[in-house]
Order: sequence, then structure tokens, then C-alpha cells
Amino acid sequence: MLRAIAHLRDIARMLTADGDQARLTREINALLRERGRAGFMAGLFQDPFATTLLDRLIELSGSMQGQSWSDVLDAAAVAKGPGSITAYCDAVIDQALREHGDAVDERHIDRVGLAFRSFLATALAGDNLAVAERGDAAAVEAAFDRTRFAAPDDIRRGFLGQVIAKSIAGESCIDLGASALSVERAANTIAAAIQQRFEEKFVRTRKAGSGDMLATIGANYSKLVIG
Repeated sequence: MLRAIAHLRDIARMLTADGDQARLTREINALLRERGRAGFMAGLFQDPFATTLLDRLIELSGSMQGQSWSDVLDAAAVAKGPGSITAYCDAVIDQALREHGDAVDERHIDRVGLAFRSFLATALAGDNLAVAERGDAAAVEAAFDRTRFAAPDDIRRGFLGQVIAKSIAGESCIDLGASALSVERAANTIAAAIQQRFEEKFVRTRKAGSGDMLATIGANYSKLVIG
């Protein structure tokens, strides 16, 4: 664990020093291959809590193509006032936890919950941090670009990237600050490669469906993340 923390410190220093995106991607790939972390990540992906939150994103994407954000909030019994995205995330995460009871690892709740919040805020509000953090229903609707939140495969890949990024950042004992964006970009690159392997090895051979992505990645971690 101490060696892993030191490695994360080195990554943060590297980002501050030169911001070499390709090198950062290689370093995070190496972290994901470490035995202890590989076991944790495999368990995280297999946890039905993660799949449930991804399913909620896919369902919400379909709803948002024909409904307003106000309609979605009404259906979820969530208030339309300031901070509506955060309030909606709270409601969905609480519901997912109730579905799975006490079986969810607290670390999974932290990593996957943060990934869900970050991905949805970006999908709905784009780069507008004020709307993401404080926007009411009308502000979110005005900022929302439906083309940004329409393709299920893009949502799966983006959520996977967020889970990787939040997991890596969550193990760092220092605040990555502005470097967190570089970590997210690297994680998204890695997620795209994992998704491509999943499609080639499982979807095209009909061993799994697209909706089984996270569980399949967890059960076949060495083939999809390390291989």
C-alpha cells in the first residue's frame, strides 16, 4: 500500500512537471495491473451496485431524449430547485443502495458514486460548473445538449473512464487539483481500449451483451484490462 501511495505521488509530480499525457496513460495502466489493485478493481466492476448505476444512466439517456429535466425530476420525486443534479444523484444512489442492501463495499460506493455524479453532471451541464453544482431544473434544461447524452456505448465508455479515474484519485493521499483532468483523459483512453477488447472478445462472439460490460470486465479482468 505504501509503495502504491508513493507511486501515485510520483504521478502527481509528473503531471505538475510536464503533463505528458501518453506517459500518464502508461503509468495508470501499470497501476491497474498491480496485483492488489487489480483484485479490488475486478471486484468493483463485478459489484451489482456499479452495474445498477450504469443502467440508470442508460435509462435516463433514453428518457431525456423525449422529456425535459423537470419531467425526470418529477418522476423521481426530486425537487427542481438549485442543485437539482446533485439531488437527483443522491436519490438514485440511495435507491441503488437499498436494492443491494449491506452487500456493497463502502469503497465501491465511494468510487462508483463519485463516477456517477461526475459523469452525469458533465452529460447534463457540459463545462458549466455553476449549472452542474447549483443549477435548478430550468438552468439544466437550458445547458443540456441531447447529442452529448444519447449513445449507450458512449455512456458505458465514459462511465467506465470515470470509475477508473475516481478509483485512481481515491487512492492518492494528495489532491490532484488541476491534474485531475489529465487523469480523467488518461482513464478515458484506457476505458476506450477496454471497451474495444470487450466488444471483440465477448459481444461479437455472443458470449455477453453490451449491458453486461462491467460485470464481464470484472470477471475477465486479466483478459480485458491486462491482456
